[in-house]
Amino acid sequence: QLMADISHELRTPLAIILGEADVTLRTSGKLGDDVADALARIRDSAKHTNQIVDDMLTVARFEAGQLRLDRKETDLRKIIHDAVAMLPVQVEVAGPETPVLLPVDEVRLRQSVLSLLQNARRYGGSSITAGLEQSNTGLIISIEDDGPGLSAAEKSQAFDRFFRGSNASGQGTEGSGLGLPVVKSIVEAHGGTVTLQDAENSGLRVVITLPKEPRMKVVSSGPTTRKSA
Repeated sequence: QLMADISHELRTPLAIILGEADVTLRTSGKLGDDVADALARIRDSAKHTNQIVDDMLTVARFEAGQLRLDRKETDLRKIIHDAVAMLPVQVEVAGPETPVLLPVDEVRLRQSVLSLLQNARRYGGSSITAGLEQSNTGLIISIEDDGPGLSAAEKSQAFDRFFRGSNASGQGTEGSGLGLPVVKSIVEAHGGTVTLQDAENSGLRVVITLPKEPRMKVVSSGPTTRKSA
């Protein structure tokens, strides 16, 4: 609840900071270089902080059972290809040639796939593969890289909020440690699972498994009173 409250309260001041910096930068021709550079850093920092706040809010809403999904019949191939197109590096995509339809929240699931691709780019090797396949029980999306991977201890903590593996902290790469917790929240809200595995040769393989049929939540209607005849 505290996380949700803090995240919610930070959104308005962050929006004001971001908006004021953008408006002022539009008149950068009248500003000195030092001032323009300072405003640009303020804007970029506000954007980064705003993303952290959004991620915290997503996790908090899921943990409170309040993460809402806008489910629509969607081709999972499109979600993967759209996410890959947002990455400035080449990604090998493997999967079926026919549509793979499932009622999902396209925006949130694409956000999850993109987050995994960005992790693979930052902390993995030079080769990234995105895959889609069907099993008897569900549909599997996988993101694999050929980087250093994670130790067993790191895998066990990877979905904890704010945890960063040694390959992330050692590089000094900017990150919040919320990427995988957000992915986990979104996937589990769909009734699915996300697991971390060692890649066949080296690196990390992240596997999202989604059920073919959405899992319905059982809602109790409360005790009923039987009337005697």
